[in-house]
Amino acid sequence: MAKSKQRIWLNAVLLVGGIGFLTFSLLPFLEGLTPTIPQTPTPQSEAEQKLLTEAKGFELVLQKDPNNVFALRSLLEIRLQQQDLAGARPLLEKLASLNPAVPEYTILLAQTQTQLGDREAAARTYRTFLTQQPTNLTALVGLSELYIQEGRPSAAESLLQQALPKAQAPKDDILGIQLQIGRIYLVQGKEAPAVALFDQLMRQYPQDFRPVFAKAQVRRAQNKLTEAKTLLDKALALAPPQYRDQIKALTQEASPTPTPTPSPGQVSQPDQKPQQPQGR
Repeated sequence: MAKSKQRIWLNAVLLVGGIGFLTFSLLPFLEGLTPTIPQTPTPQSEAEQKLLTEAKGFELVLQKDPNNVFALRSLLEIRLQQQDLAGARPLLEKLASLNPAVPEYTILLAQTQTQLGDREAAARTYRTFLTQQPTNLTALVGLSELYIQEGRPSAAESLLQQALPKAQAPKDDILGIQLQIGRIYLVQGKEAPAVALFDQLMRQYPQDFRPVFAKAQVRRAQNKLTEAKTLLDKALALAPPQYRDQIKALTQEASPTPTPTPSPGQVSQPDQKPQQPQGR
C-alpha cells in the first residue's frame, strides 16, 4: 500500500482532544475504548458476527503472508471496533516495524501501551521514537504525560526544555511544546509562571487560539469566570471551525451565574422590625 494511502487511513482513525486541543497533537484514539466484560451473556448481533468472520479471514491471510500490510491494517481496524486493545497491540507492533517512515504507527503503539497500563513499554516506545524525531510534538506530549503520571513533573519539564532549542519552524510545532511546558508548570502548582508563559505566547502568536484558551482554563480553575469568559470568547473567534463547539461549551460553563433580582414584594425593609406574634 502506498504511504500516502496509509496516512489517509491513519488520519481517519486518529482523534483530537484533551491535550491535543491545546497542542494540535494526536491524542489516544483509543481513549474510552477500554473493553468491558458483560455481566450476562448476550447473543451476538449480526454486525458482531460479521466482524468475527472478517477477522478470521484476515488472520488466514496473515498466516500465509505475515507482512501483508492491508490485512494487518484491516484486522487492526476490526480489533478497535471490538474494543480489543490487547489484540490491537501486536498488530501495531508489526505495522510500526514494517513502516518506519510512517511515524503514526509508532505513536499509536505507544498510546495503546499506555491505555493497557504498560507504561514502561510505552515510555520505551516513545524514547526510541524520539531518538529519530526528537522534536515530534505528539511523542513529547505522550512521554511527558507518562512522567507526570509517575509523579515526575521535573523529568517531563526537562524533556521538553531540551527539545525546545532543537525545534525549527515551520516543521515543528514550537508553540505546542511551549504550551505543554505551561501545563507542566500547572501540574507543579506554578500558576504564576504558567500564566506569564501563556501571556508571552499570546503576544508572540496573536492569531493562534491555543495560548488564549490555555490562559482561559487557568482562570476558570481560579474561579475568575468573568476573565475566563472574555478569553474564551477571544479563543472562539480565533479557533478553526473544528474546535469551536468545544470552546462554546466551555464558554457557557465559564459564564458567571447572575444574581437573582428580588421582586419588589421580596425586598426586605431594613428599618421595619418583624412583627411579634400576638399572645392569646
